Amino acid sequence: VFMAVAAYLIFGSWLNYNRYSARGWDLVPHSETIRDIPYLFRDWIRRVVNTVQGGGSRGGYSAV
Repeated sequence: VFMAVAAYLIFGSWLNYNRYSARGWDLVPHSETIRDIPYLFRDWIRRVVNTVQGGGSRGGYSAV
């Protein structure tokens, strides 16, 4: 698995460099998604914690 991820990153970086003349962080394939991973993980953890703690049976909605 590690070798596949490494090959993907190396090939993707090479392709971005040659095709788009990318530099720096733009070399990494799907760099926007990779930069969002910590925030996505944090949101997922919050959702799991809220589910485990239980938010009531109404799911956060109140009666009108």
